[in-house]
Formats: sequence, structure tokens, C-alpha cells
Amino acid sequence: DTLAAIDKAAALYIGTEQEEGDKDTGYMLYNLAERLSDRFSYPSYDGIGSPVNKEIVKLFNDIQSDYGAKSTCTDSPVTGSERLHQQASKIINQMKVIIMQGQIRAIVTESDYYAEIFALQLTPLIAMCDWDKAMDLQDYLILGDGYDKDQFDDVFATLQSSYSCMGFTCKDVGRFDSAEAVGECIKNESTDADISILPFADVREVSSFLDGYYEYTTLTDVGYLPDIADDIADMVDASVEDARDIYQNGKNAVKSDGSVGLTLAQLSTQTELEMKDDEYFKKFYKNLADVSALSDYDDELPDDYANTIVLDVLNELKDDEMAAEAVVVVTIWMQVAHFLHQAVSECKAGVNAVNYNVVDRVAEAVDKAAAFYIGTDQTQGSSEEGYMIYNMAERWSTYFGRDGETGETSPANSKVMIAFDNIKDEFLLTDWCTKSADAYRDLQAYVDTIIEQMTIPLIQGFIHYMQDNNKNFVELYALQLTPIIAECDADIAADMKKKLITEGDGYDPDMMDVTITQIQSTYYCLGISCDDIGTYDHSGITIRTCVDETQADLTQSGLYVPLTDVSNIMKFADDVRDIRAASTEEDALSVYEDGKNVVDPDDSSEKWTLSSLSTNTIETMATNPVYQMYRYTLWDIEALGEPIGNYADTIVRKVFSELGDVTDTAEDDLLVADTVVTSIVWMQIVRYLYEAVFECSNGSKDDTLAAIDKAAALYIGTEQEEGDKDTGYMLYNLAERLSDRFSYPSYDGIGSPVNKEIVKLFNDIQSDYGAKSTCTDSPVTGSERLHQQASKIINQMKVIIMQGQIRAIVTESDYYAEIFALQLTPLIAMCDWDKAMDLQDYLILGDGYDKDQFDDVFATLQSSYSCMGFTCKDVGRFDSAEAVGECIKNESTDADISILPFADVREVSSFLDGYYEYTTLTDVGYLPDIADDIADMVDASVEDARDIYQNGKNAVKSDGSVGLTLAQLSTQTELEMKDDEYFKKFYKNLADVSALSDYDDELPDDYANTIVLDVLNELKDDEMAAEAVVVVTIWMQVAHFLHQAVSECKAGVNAVNYNVVDRVAEAVDKAAAFYIGTDQTQGSSEEGYMIYNMAERWSTYFGRDGETGETSPANSKVMIAFDNIKDEFLLTDWCTKSADAYRDLQAYVDTIIEQMTIPLIQGFIHYMQDNNKNFVELYALQLTPIIAECDADIAADMKKKLITEGDGYDPDMMDVTITQIQSTYYCLGISCDDIGTYDHSGITIRTCVDETQADLTQSGLYVPLTDVSNIMKFADDVRDIRAASTEEDALSVYEDGKNVVDPDDSSEKWTLSSLSTNTIETMATNPVYQMYRYTLWDIEALGEPIGNYADTIVRKVFSELGDVTDTAEDDLLVADTVVTSIVWMQIVRYLYEAVFECSNGSKDDTLAAID
Repeated sequence: DTLAAIDKAAALYIGTEQEEGDKDTGYMLYNLAERLSDRFSYPSYDGIGSPVNKEIVKLFNDIQSDYGAKSTCTDSPVTGSERLHQQASKIINQMKVIIMQGQIRAIVTESDYYAEIFALQLTPLIAMCDWDKAMDLQDYLILGDGYDKDQFDDVFATLQSSYSCMGFTCKDVGRFDSAEAVGECIKNESTDADISILPFADVREVSSFLDGYYEYTTLTDVGYLPDIADDIADMVDASVEDARDIYQNGKNAVKSDGSVGLTLAQLSTQTELEMKDDEYFKKFYKNLADVSALSDYDDELPDDYANTIVLDVLNELKDDEMAAEAVVVVTIWMQVAHFLHQAVSECKAGVNAVNYNVVDRVAEAVDKAAAFYIGTDQTQGSSEEGYMIYNMAERWSTYFGRDGETGETSPANSKVMIAFDNIKDEFLLTDWCTKSADAYRDLQAYVDTIIEQMTIPLIQGFIHYMQDNNKNFVELYALQLTPIIAECDADIAADMKKKLITEGDGYDPDMMDVTITQIQSTYYCLGISCDDIGTYDHSGITIRTCVDETQADLTQSGLYVPLTDVSNIMKFADDVRDIRAASTEEDALSVYEDGKNVVDPDDSSEKWTLSSLSTNTIETMATNPVYQMYRYTLWDIEALGEPIGNYADTIVRKVFSELGDVTDTAEDDLLVADTVVTSIVWMQIVRYLYEAVFECSNGSKDDTLAAIDKAAALYIGTEQEEGDKDTGYMLYNLAERLSDRFSYPSYDGIGSPVNKEIVKLFNDIQSDYGAKSTCTDSPVTGSERLHQQASKIINQMKVIIMQGQIRAIVTESDYYAEIFALQLTPLIAMCDWDKAMDLQDYLILGDGYDKDQFDDVFATLQSSYSCMGFTCKDVGRFDSAEAVGECIKNESTDADISILPFADVREVSSFLDGYYEYTTLTDVGYLPDIADDIADMVDASVEDARDIYQNGKNAVKSDGSVGLTLAQLSTQTELEMKDDEYFKKFYKNLADVSALSDYDDELPDDYANTIVLDVLNELKDDEMAAEAVVVVTIWMQVAHFLHQAVSECKAGVNAVNYNVVDRVAEAVDKAAAFYIGTDQTQGSSEEGYMIYNMAERWSTYFGRDGETGETSPANSKVMIAFDNIKDEFLLTDWCTKSADAYRDLQAYVDTIIEQMTIPLIQGFIHYMQDNNKNFVELYALQLTPIIAECDADIAADMKKKLITEGDGYDPDMMDVTITQIQSTYYCLGISCDDIGTYDHSGITIRTCVDETQADLTQSGLYVPLTDVSNIMKFADDVRDIRAASTEEDALSVYEDGKNVVDPDDSSEKWTLSSLSTNTIETMATNPVYQMYRYTLWDIEALGEPIGNYADTIVRKVFSELGDVTDTAEDDLLVADTVVTSIVWMQIVRYLYEAVFECSNGSKDDTLAAID
């Protein structure tokens, strides 16, 4: 994703037809920069073209080099994204130069339109660092009557004084060359150098510290403050006497006159003055008030108690190193916290502030906090350099396995630096504290994050010194920790203070385990986790792995040990417990509605509620097929009301309401709790299982494990003992209670066999995906396998619901019968709609369950087992006084019914051995066995091969007679495909191939039979004949049945006389059977004989094969498409519910056929390279009708030279032919990356480059690593706007699009206009875009919504120019407006997207964004 984003950004910047350094080619920002640069001079630059372009192109290529060839984002997402953020920022800063040059040119040349256009783009950028200047420029250039040349000096001075805060210099902009000379670039009076990058005032000094990718640059002058770190360093290396002198009198933090400006002692002795109003400091003061050793002569704790601590160490312990550490732990730590809280206070006053610059005050406080946190001489990720909190965090992280690789940052420091960066971006550069009354709350959240992370090294150091039995250091760290812990647990803090500081002999090693347990119990409250602290492992000593208190409950149960932090979400079990234990219905409802034990992950001050799990499902599970089926199935139950998406919440509330009218007993509360667990928690487990599959398919191991852990935590919950029905509160407990009433003859384990199986599956998944990098290394096949495992868990969870339903009807429990029916009927509807509706009638609608209907209900339930994915053995036999009949068997077998999504007695076929076993939903009989005929043809003589082909061998009926032959697949075409429009296209295209014609010189319907027999009879080549069957006959069978599925689906809504779903399923199953065949192992090019095998085989020639056992990308996409068709259309009966279903099905069919085209092209290229004329002709016969749909001329030329005229293929044709085919890739729905680069037997054919993409590659500027062929064509839209003959034509290109296909709907165009109008969604959280919205808010002419400001600007230019004239200059102005207003912002979008994707560990998406 990172690569994809980078590639998109570069493609939009450079565009099509651009030559290096040329102002007369290209249409995008690169071209604009060249045109502008032509009017500027750069004394120190002697390169070709714009130096801005040189720098930006270099940065794009540097990024690609850093993130393309290496797995930076995948291996080091935090530091990788930090560095990428810096590089992306440099690109954006240089892009600002282009806008600045355009602005200068416009005001010098007095071009009113351009002056306003560039000002609309420039003022928000200036507003990010100087609001007043931006508003001045709006007054000068936009508002009122627009630009007045008499204001030139003021405007120009304002512009140039803004350079540094925008991140560029005079050297970058250059000097405008005009008849009327423009003054020299403004210099900083204190230096001859151009002004440095300063986000606020243009003459302010700044400090930079933290060498590395993440160089922290203050926005204000913190002077000598960071140099105080050198005093700490010198204390360590000095004698005790010298250390005391440095501490008290200072040494390195000096003023410009050389005198000491600040001492370490003053940081504490001036506390009364500096922190008297600091509520955070007061908490420390209050907690330590009873530590007599720190008291003064009046037995009171002085404000400068930190000074007392340090001097005690120096004077009594005579330990200069400990004194230096004490300064960091107590004094510096508090300074950071103090200035962070001061920043919040200043921000809170921001909206109402009048007499001072709020942003400067907030920035000053944040900068001081950062300076104290980092200090001087600190290299990123180094535990050997630096002296402040940053260094302490790095140092202790190495003891706890939390250090990164060399040069990488510990997780704690990474989070702190990201928080500082976010504060800068979101609050300081946007002046947010003066615009929003709630800004301080958001700032407080970042401050809390930093302080939480600062607590981590304190705890780590404390644990180390306990392990080291260093009593003095333990006491030192305890002095700083106990006030922090007191905010979470006053009793624990008091106990620690008592035993470690105030009483007895202080720390004793026997205290360690208890003390660690005490501290760990506060982690959640402190905002940290066990994973943040890590496991102590130093000098051969390891302290037990830290486990969160709540999470320990799950771990210690022995059922499942989560690898991620689920301590919060697990507490939903405690909410269920409290509902069970509630003394009144009101108390239970309060827990359900208002929450009690779970913190809202989006707002730590709020509770996450069971109710919200349901009401939010309409968003969190919007695309989940299981949830959608519930919505559709329960749609007609009026009592559930609207929106049906909240059905589970409605069910729970109705239970509350009805029980409240009757009684309030423990049984009532249990019924409510069981309703919550079956209706809400059940669905959330499904949610996280699907989420795990999704995250795995995206290559994210961590997110996959997090989702699996959440699912397991919700399934098992808290306080659950293995196999015990009297402990726990979640589905595991319900399964145990239900299982107690069922018997399982073949099971002798403890507790519920369902629980045994589900817990085993969870642990198997964790083993497969936790210890290995399955999702990262093999996201496609990994997610395929995970999908199968997750499905098994869900199927077993259905068993619990079925057992509950059976118990309810046998025991005649009306409430439970209805509750379980509401959960069960949608699950049955996924495979048998009629049965589900029958059960709704029996159990929900009307008067509810009637015991006289028992036999019908029970029979309906049991006949649904197989289609729901479980067996009688799974459910067991209900043990009741009134015996329940034996489980229904399939009459044709004594075994329990297999998993069949439709009818319960239908045979099924499974093929494709491997993680992705394809199981048909209908009986395709002997059809897959036809693949064995192809295999036997290869191994036979020509005569025997002909006999097998014509008379068949392996596809036999139950009586042993041949049921189908390969020849019949073609000879019966007239009957089978006479109405198939897709087949007709092939027929039409090959009609002029005389060699295929019959005696009447017409192409027969069975032309494929002619091809195969010609190979057998004339070429005498049995192997080629077998391949011809696959390439021509089998390929068409797959395409035919896929299109037949669409036709059946289209008729679905109005169908009356047949089962549409069965007809669609039958067609899809036949397509899959022909695609895969028999004996095919997943990812194998050595086994199997059909299209799947052909795709695997050719993929090995083109570098597109996976590792051993993995699937080629083409086959992966095909199998995923088949799976999606099954899930979304067949298991939901969707074709009978939506008139548009067939359109969505067509999209999957198109995907499969597109991917099937790939091996045809690969084989065709191979045989051209191999100079095998006959095979080239064979593949050309199948390819040319496909290509004709995209380019009839190319298809005709290929057919002419390769099939119908001359001597056929000649090696001299290869390059031209490959180029011809490649030009159709985009239309065919494939890319160069899909085909790959031919590399076989030592021969390599040039890397394939898409036609449009080649334009960028061949420019020599940038070679994208991802497919940007579509997005690049926005440059062609800009070109066509420039070249338009009328204003109407130009507007049509802008509004309706012309060259770019909508990525969400290939039948539509993606337009320049939509790039702007969609920005309010695509860039909703982007700080640059948000600043544009805020800055342009008051310009009435831009109207509402202001989020569409760029579209409004462009349309106004169109409107105004249309009223005046229509010239090439007008069209250029419109095009430049589009490029500066819309394209500029889209480049910013993808640069930010690249950083985001990199932080998520996605290399591919990062590069795609950059490209």
C-alpha cells in the first residue's frame, strides 16, 4: 500500500508525455514548474530545467529506493513511516515553491486571474504557520476588488517573509526575471544565510535535536535549555564535589555572553514559582508529604523536594552517577510533564485569548517539554548517547526486549515522538487552539499518551533495580512512581511507599514478586500494557512474562493465551456477569445501556457498552455477509422495527421490557444475559473472525492476531474454568450449560465437545499465524486457509444455537424458543430460505411455539444440520424425560450428512487439495473427471489419444458407461451455447479462418473440435492436442458456465418455476469443475490438467509463481472470486432478492475471465520465444477474439500474420506482437505485473510496461513499481482541457471525464471534478486539506460545502472565462487552476497515504501511493 501510494503521487506529479526539463511537454505540476522556472534565475544552479523538479523527482526516486528494494515499512513500520513523513514533507515543501513562483509571476505580470488562483492555493499554506499573513494576502489578492499593483511592495514583502515558515528558502524560489526588477530576497538580519524552515515567525531562532530520521525541530526559541543535558553528562564523569558544583552552579546551559543561564538545581528550587498552579505537580507533592526524609525544618515537604533528593545522594551516598540519574528520574521527568500540562492550559485559554499569541505560548511549552525529553547529543534509537528521558527509555528498553534494531527507536520513544509530531501538525501548524473550544481536550489526549509512555522507563528501571537488589535506586524510583500509581490505586501506592521508603529497612528481595504484581495490577489504569513493559531479560536473568490482571484470567484458564492486549474487550464478560447478578431489572438495564467495566477505545472517559456493540454493527459489519443475512432474514419481523441493522439491540430491549412487566428474578437476568450473548456477543465474534481474514489478506500479522485474540476473548470471557458450566459468562459458558443436557456416545472428554473443538481451532490459528509470518509472507494463501479455519469456528458456534433451540422446544420454554429462533433462522436462511421461513412461522410469528408442532419443528431443524456446516454427532442427543427421536440420517449412507449449503441429501464434489479445497454446492457428477481424459491423452499414442478424445474414458456414469467425452464439449456447442453472447463473439471473430470452415465454407459451431482433430490428424501430436483441448475447449466451457450463472441470476427476482439459486450454483460449480478438474494440488504446476494447472505452469516461466504450495496470483484471484460468489450470492440467495444482483455477479465473472486470459498470453509469449509456430497459432486462435473486444485492428493484424495469411509466425514478429498485446492489457482488465517478465532457460524478455505507464517510465524521471496506468491519465484529461476548441468541450472533460476509468465502476469515468468533490471523504483527516478548509471558510464566493472549494474555484474560472472569451490562454488558465487546486492536493493525499500505509507495515501500498 505504501508503494502504491507513492507511485500514485509521482504519477500525478509528472503525468504523461513529459520530457525531462522541458516546458513544452506534459500537463501536470512538473510541466507547470518548468514553465514557471523559465522566468526565474538561480545563480548557484546550472542544471537543466527547474531545480524544484530536480529536487522533487530526486526525492520520489530516493523514497522508491528506500522503500521499494527494502522491506522498511514491513520490518520497521514506526521508524520507516517517521522517515517517510520527513521525505514526503520535503516534497510538499518543494511543491509549495511552485505555487509561490506562480504567485510572484502573477503579481509581477499583473495577471489578475492567476493572482487570485494562486492566492487561493497559497494562503492556506501560509496560514499553517502564520495566520495573520495569510489573512493579509487574502485581503490583497482575493477579497474586495482583487490585486492592486500599488500594493506590490507590501504583497511581495509578505510573500517573501513567509518562505521560511513554509519550509523553503529564497534559493529554492529564485529571482523573477522581469523588466521591472524585483527586490532581492529578504534575509534574516542575524545571518547572511537564507531563512531556515521556521513554521511560525520568519526571524525566530530554532533548535534541532535528536539526530536521525526524526529530527525534532522546535517552533520557538528554547535557547540553551537543551544544553542542560550536558550538565547531567558531566556530573556522571566528575568527582562527587565537581558533580555537586555542576548541579548547583551549572556549566553548559550558558547565555550568549557566556554566563550560566540555568542550573539543574534551579529546575527544582524554582518549582514554587514555576509550578505553583500545576495540578499535576500538586498530586506528587501531596503523595510525598509524609516522607519525613524529604521534609524541611518545619517538618513540611518543600516545593523543591527533588533538590533534596539529589543533594542527599551527593552528600550522604557520595554517588555522582546516582545523583545524575536522580536528576533525570525526578527533576527532568517532572519538567516534561509540567510543560506538557502548561501547553494544555494555554490551549484551553486559546479561543478567548486577546493579549498574547496563544499558538506561540502553546508551542513554547511543547518545545520546552520536547527539549527536556530529548536533550542534546541524542541519536535516534541510541541507548549509548544522550542523557535525558529519551535516553533512559532507550536504555531500559534493551533490558526488557523492547529495543528496536540498530538505529531504530524503542516503542515508547516512537509513540512519544509521534505524539509530539501530531501536536505540531494538528495544533500548532493549524492554530487549532484559537479555533476550537474543544482543542485542549484533544491536546490533553496526546499529553496523556506522552506521560503514559514516560512511565514505562520508570517501571522498567524500578524492576531492574529490584532484581539487582539495589536498595537505594529502588527507593529513588519508588519516590517518583508512587505518586503516579496513587492516582490508580491509593492502597497499593501507600503500601509501596511504606515498605520501600518510609518504614523499616527499605527494599528486600522477598518483596519483588508481590511488588511487581501490585504494579502490574495498575497498568491498565496507567494507560500501558504488559507488552509495553516487556519481559526482563538481562545478564542471564529472566523475570516471568508480565500478564495484565484481566488478561491473566484468560491465560490462567489454560484455554487460550492471547498474544495481544485483550484486557479491555474481555471485560464485556464482566458486564454480562453484572447483568446476571443485578438485583433489579433497572440495574441490569443500566449495565447494558450505560456500560460498567469496559472503557470506550475511542474515548477513555466513556464506557464501551453492550448496547453500542449492536447499534454500531451497521457500520462495523456493513460488508459482513453473515450480518447482512441476519438483516435480510429478520427484515419482515415488524416487532424488530427500524433500523433493522440494530435488530440485536431491539431484541435485548424487548426482553427487558417484557420481563419487567412480569417479574424480576435471577432466571430473568440469566435470560437477558443469554440473549445478549447469543444475539450480540455471537455476532461480534463473527466480526473479529472475518476481520482477521481481512487483515491477513492485507499482509498484517499483528492485526490478524489482534482480531483472533478479540474473538477468543469474547468467546471464553473472564472467570471461565475448563469444562465448567458454573464459571464464566460468555458463549463458552452457555455451551457448557447446554451440553450438560446432551449426550455424545463417541465423546468421553470433559465438558462440551463444541468448546473443545472451538478452543482447539483458536489455538491452532494462533499457532499457525502467531509463531510464523504466514500473513506477511503469503497473504493470499494465508488468508484462504484462515478463512477455512474461521468458518469452522462459526459452524461450531452454530451448534450452540441449535442446542439451545432444541432444549427450548423440548422443555417448552417460550422465551428461549423465540430468542434462539431469532438467532438460528438467519443461519439456516443462508442455505435454505424456505426452511428458515417455516421456522419463523413456527417459533417467532403468530402466537409463537406450539408444542403440537414439535415433530415438524424438530424435523426441520435436524434436516438443516448439514447445510449449516455441522453434523448430528456435533449436536448430540438431547436427554429428556420425553425422548427425542434419533438424528435424521441421509438415506444413502449411514454417516451423518456432510456440510451441504443447500439440500440435505444432495451429493457434492470436492477438488483442489490444499488449504483452499473447493466444494461444490450442487452435484456436478463425473464432470471433473474429464480432466483425466486430458491426462491420458498426453501419455497415449496419437491413435489412442484420438480415441480417448472422441469416445471418452474417465467421465463415467454409475453404471460404468461413458457419460461425457472431450469431443462432445465442442460438438454439442450448438445446443449448449446457441444463446451465449460471449461465445458468439469468438464465433464471429474466427468466421474468416478458412482452415476451420466446413464444406459450406462456414465456421461450424464446433470449430474447437476441428482444431483438436487437425492437431491429431495432421500434426500427429497428442500432447499438443491435449493442450489444445484446455486452451480452446475447456477455457470456453468455464467462460460459458460463468455467463450462464449471470443469466440465471438476472432472471432470479422474477423466477417462479425453478430454484434460481440451484441453477446459479450449478452453473458456477460446473465452471469451477472445468477450471480446476481432478488431482489438482493447490499451487502445483506438476499436478492437474485444466486451466488451474495451466495458470500455475506458465506462472513459473514469468516469475509469478509463489513459494512451494502457494498459489499463483491469477489462480488466487480466481479462487477468491469463486469463494466470494458462493458467500455473497449462493449462500444468501441474493439473486432472488435483488434485481441488481446479476450486475455484482458479473463483476466477479469478469474478474475470473480476466485472470484466465493471463495464462493464454503467457503461453503465447513463451511459444513465440520458443519459435514454435504451431503452438503460436493455437494460442492466437483463442486470444484474437478476446483482444478484438479491446482493439479490433490489433486482433485483425495478429490473425492475419499468425493464422490466415503467409507462413504464420516468424521470430521477427515477436517484439511488435508483444507490444500490440500489451497495449490492450488495461482494457483486458490485467496489468504488466499480472503477466510478469519472461525468464526461462536463461532467456529473459524485456520487462512488460503498460502503454500509459511506459510514458512515465520512458521519460527517465521516475519508474513506478506499481500500476499507475489509470491514474496517470488524469494528465490526459488536463491535456484535453488545454486543447479543447470550446469552453463547453473543456468543461465536459472536467465534469464528465474522458480518459480515466472509475476504479469503483469500470463502466464509468473518474473525473477531475470528483477528485475535488470526494476530497471531503478521502482526505477527511488530512491536516493540509483541513487547513485549506479553515483558511478559505470566510470567502463567501466559494459557497458551501467548503470541502469542495477546489471544484468551486475551477467552475468559477470556467464561468468567468466563458463570459469573456475562449482562447488557448483561457484553456491553459483552467488547466493550471485544475493542476494547482485539485491535482496538487491529490499528490499531498497520496504522500500522506504513503506514510500511513508505511506505519501499518504495508510496503506495497506505500509504494503505490508514492507512484
